[in-house]
Amino acid sequence: MRLVECLMSWHNDEYTSTQKRTPHDDRVGLDDAQNAGTELRGAEESGSALSAAQRAQEIANVDPKVAFYCRMYAVDQALQLEKRHKDINGLVASTLASLEKSKLTLTLDQESDRYHCESFALKIFSNADRTDRAGRADVNTAKAFFAASFFLE
Repeated sequence: MRLVECLMSWHNDEYTSTQKRTPHDDRVGLDDAQNAGTELRGAEESGSALSAAQRAQEIANVDPKVAFYCRMYAVDQALQLEKRHKDINGLVASTLASLEKSKLTLTLDQESDRYHCESFALKIFSNADRTDRAGRADVNTAKAFFAASFFLE
């Protein structure tokens, strides 16, 4: 929970910092526009890490192997950020330690695990599709479609 909370906090701080207006906003220069673009890009990129970390937490008890790969993806996305908040570095380190610990209990094989993750995603998609076709779609169905698309990625 700590990784998600910190990533979310950092993501929200970055987003709101780009939303603050000053009396000189009408005279934004090229440098200011480039800096704002970098901040927004950082916030968007941290959203990928946040989303992956959230997905990992949601399914940790259901499928630890898929959760493992979601955490790996979250760390990868966080490490690609050009400007990382100092808390992110600590969280990446703790997540890496968690991944190393998980390696001891999981049997990992990238080729077969890729099929395992794809099968998991298709199962989620199939359940959401069945609900949608039955005319019982709701917000949770949309969330399931979104989660399936994330896992297929």
